[in-house]
Amino acid sequence: MVVVWVVTANVCRAIVWCLVGLLVWGIAPFAIGWHATTVMSGSITPAIRAGDLVVIRPVSAGQLRAGQVVQFDDPDNPGRLRLHRLVKIQGDTLTTKGDANAHSDSSPVTAGMVHGVGVLRVPGVGIPVKAFAEHNYLLLAVLVLAVLALLVGTRLDHAYDWLPTDDGPEEEPTRETPTPATNHNHDHDHDHDGLEDLLELVDLAASRNTTHDASP
Repeated sequence: MVVVWVVTANVCRAIVWCLVGLLVWGIAPFAIGWHATTVMSGSITPAIRAGDLVVIRPVSAGQLRAGQVVQFDDPDNPGRLRLHRLVKIQGDTLTTKGDANAHSDSSPVTAGMVHGVGVLRVPGVGIPVKAFAEHNYLLLAVLVLAVLALLVGTRLDHAYDWLPTDDGPEEEPTRETPTPATNHNHDHDHDHDGLEDLLELVDLAASRNTTHDASP
């Protein structure tokens, strides 16, 4: 069971670090004056899908080339931006087209309407932004729960720290005490000394008695 928890925790950590790396890729370009946009439709699939984050690098009109993915003011929806592929340049007029569309865009686009070209695609990072813009709160809730589950999963390998071990209770240190044999030997020495004293007294008394009997 512990092995399963450890493996699951490592997998969750790997996923979290991948998500963090993708987020860094999407944010870092702001430091050099670039910006990012979330793709809201699938008009340019399969190269770029809805929910992807595309980093946009500002360019001048002379840097535009056919085949580039460009972000420009939407001529059909004032105040909105469009991300399509540039297929033709004719003077100051640009012809754009979504990769998933059968025909080119009918509304003309000028070079002055272009905000920049796409230089980096970060897949899936813009899904929360897309869900919020479309008021898809159920998807947002699922995403939040998924992130929380991943964060909890990264700690699974520490869960078994709370489980009891089979080592049993720790034994308290004991202090050595003198063995009975030592005390016995000590008492035996005292008994031996007393016996010698008694024998000396007996010998002394006997010698006195002998002397008394030998006199006239």
